Amino acid sequence: VHMRSHTGGLPFKCEICNKDFRHESNLKLHLHSHTDDRPFKCELCNKGFLYKSGLHSHMLTHTDSRPFICEICNKSFLYTGILKNHLLSHSDIRPFQCEICNKDFRQKHYFKEHLRSHTDSDPFKCEICNKAFLSNCGLKSHFLTHSESRSFICEICNKSFLYKGSLKTHLLTHSDIRPFKCEICNKVFNCKDSLKTHMLTHKGSCQFKCEICNKSFRHKSSVRTH
Repeated sequence: VHMRSHTGGLPFKCEICNKDFRHESNLKLHLHSHTDDRPFKCELCNKGFLYKSGLHSHMLTHTDSRPFICEICNKSFLYTGILKNHLLSHSDIRPFQCEICNKDFRQKHYFKEHLRSHTDSDPFKCEICNKAFLSNCGLKSHFLTHSESRSFICEICNKSFLYKGSLKTHLLTHSDIRPFKCEICNKVFNCKDSLKTHMLTHKGSCQFKCEICNKSFRHKSSVRTH
């Protein structure tokens, strides 16, 4: 078994998501990720974890400590691993390239996730609606859509959101900040989706079509109104 660590062999495969492991013990631990078994519980919020190390890392979220600071933008992080990933955002280095479509990635995690897009494999399935996802992260985010919980609340207008990222985007509507700029006409927008919609006006694209009369429109909302 030890000699495999010198050969790079990964002989143990998860039959659920096809992830490979060097040791059978690692595969057994991984299989718990496909169950609801979370034996290590946080005493403060009752959140469960597969591994003791995960619980230890989680406990830091109950403190105000962010000891790992980016020297470029001063953003602080709980963990050194997250800081290392963040530093890539200040770099043009994308060491992971897809041999099929030549798309490149900064992080191996996103590269592996992307590779599944070239297969018919969507191994993470929602038990409620059977919708399948490329990653466990995507499945977890999707689960929130089956919940009435909107735990991220705007302190200005009390509008609530499923995701923290959605709240951050919404908060821009309460400010004069317009970080997304059209390179053609210099018009600025408070969210990326608004910029994407705007860009269609420069392409003359009418990609949204009425299924009844085949009339085309630039915006999906125009089809609905029509």
